[in-house]
Amino acid sequence: MSTPLLTWSLFSFGTPCLKWKLAAAFKTHWGFTGYDATISPPNRYLTKTVVYTVTDTFAGQSSTSVVTSVINVDHMSGAVTGSAPDGEGPIGGGAPVIFTGDTVQTTDTGVIVTGSNATRRQIWQVTLSNQYSLTTLERDVDALLAGFDPASVANQTITSLVYPADPNPTAGEFATLFAPAPYNYPQVLVGNPAAPTLGALAITGYALAGQFVQSFFTAGMGKVEGWFAMAGEYALVNYILNSVTGQPIGRPTCVAGRGGCSTWVNIGPLQYVPGQATYTVLNPNTTCALLGL
Repeated sequence: MSTPLLTWSLFSFGTPCLKWKLAAAFKTHWGFTGYDATISPPNRYLTKTVVYTVTDTFAGQSSTSVVTSVINVDHMSGAVTGSAPDGEGPIGGGAPVIFTGDTVQTTDTGVIVTGSNATRRQIWQVTLSNQYSLTTLERDVDALLAGFDPASVANQTITSLVYPADPNPTAGEFATLFAPAPYNYPQVLVGNPAAPTLGALAITGYALAGQFVQSFFTAGMGKVEGWFAMAGEYALVNYILNSVTGQPIGRPTCVAGRGGCSTWVNIGPLQYVPGQATYTVLNPNTTCALLGL
């Protein structure tokens, strides 16, 4: 049975000596979307190969030409190289289109009469390859976090980590990783450490295509990793959400601890699970038992 989220489970800035630092990492999921619409989140591929075959027949004599084009996407920059000068087929223009799995699309115009004693048949076969998997995407995001030194930044700060070619998402854009956003993403805290709430210490989520305005109507993965130091007991509550509906999955889990003013605790990065968004909230001056967990 699902348990309602605890809307009051937020940082308390009245806790003695509470200090925190956050690092928010983001990576765009560049690439061509696979053809199987039932796969969610959609696969992304970095190479597209287009084979264009045209057969012309005149007065009973036939000739066939084949042109192969390769288009590549750089998974770090999103830069596209190559083109298909003959297109990828008149999809939606009446020519039959056949899909083979998630990676092959074949368009066949069939034999078309083009003049007296003349016909033409065109076939486009588009093959996607070199998948940019979610595993690789997550590895890229984790690499950003692994390269971050929390000792290099001040307390009560949020550090954005992105590759040079990626957008630098605002907190509002980061919130699109969750639907809705009950964890109270700390967008109001930048430059304002006296704000009364913070929310999640660790976050992992993936936004589907269209959430970030880049080429390919791209998707992206984001993670937040946190560090905190505080005196007294605390309870870390871990939530799992359905990334489409935003509804809780199962019952939150809880880990109890006791901190000190000079002892930093690191939370995250959380592992990404397809179809889910996860986050961890710190509850100061309490225990898992008092929270009913």
